[in-house]
Amino acid sequence: MAAINLYNRYMLKTYGERVQKIAVDGGFTCPNRDGSRGVGGCTFCNNDSYGTKNKMPEVNDQILAGKLFYENKFPGLNKFIVYFQSYSNTYKPIAELEKMYTDALKVEGVIGLAIGTRPDCIDKEKISMLEEMAKSYDITIEYGIESLIDSTLVKINRGHTVREFEQAISMTYGRGIKMCTHLILGFPWETEADIDYTAKTMATYPLDFIKIHQLQVVTDTIMGNEYKKSPFPVVTKEEYFHMLAKIITHLSPELVVQRMFSQYQKEYLLSPPWSETLSQLNSEFINFLDKRELYQGMHFKK
Repeated sequence: MAAINLYNRYMLKTYGERVQKIAVDGGFTCPNRDGSRGVGGCTFCNNDSYGTKNKMPEVNDQILAGKLFYENKFPGLNKFIVYFQSYSNTYKPIAELEKMYTDALKVEGVIGLAIGTRPDCIDKEKISMLEEMAKSYDITIEYGIESLIDSTLVKINRGHTVREFEQAISMTYGRGIKMCTHLILGFPWETEADIDYTAKTMATYPLDFIKIHQLQVVTDTIMGNEYKKSPFPVVTKEEYFHMLAKIITHLSPELVVQRMFSQYQKEYLLSPPWSETLSQLNSEFINFLDKRELYQGMHFKK
């Protein structure tokens, strides 16, 4: 049996062929940037360091450019999911959202959407809209939580609570919309007990997908500026492997793991100075699990 239920295998099994995500920028912001929940954004966040580099103003132009790039890279590719990635992609009036999403779904070869957002940027009306789309398309909403420790959410200026995350999940569950969440491991103040709690609690949510990655300190962020003034311990690779293993072994074996590591562009990254590629890190971690006879779901309790 595979140690981890990985996304690429899931998609190949579901569709019988490669499905490519095309990341787009819909011109959104976040409520912890515009003053409605706070200012400055998340202390760790620099969207330029990982967001789409396609600066075309129209989303559908970005999709067409992305299609052309991937069709040249992977001949025969004909299925795409449009990934609304940068900032909070449900944080606009519903009429604007519906037009943007509908226009994206009309592009030839697009079979669905992945919509990255925050749990405080969703409501019943928006869920109903996505539910209707999910009757014909592959629709995933990605709720960033980053930590299940409320004191951490305050420290990183998220501007919402774990309870709001749980309310968003409850609102979405059973509506035909797939759910994903984002989790960051390695905040220097979080304890082993916090990781234990996170592993056991995350396993109780009715999610379809999860994205996990190590804390990275990048330039032009509040956290990055603090680090430059007074460097603080950043998680080592060995420490992260142990944290990640704890999360993975508690997750349901049915939950699909979309990501286990992140890799910011080197010109932005302050720490940790890991040199491995994402593929190398994934392989190293799977070997780490295999040597210890660990696998996804071994500690999962229904």
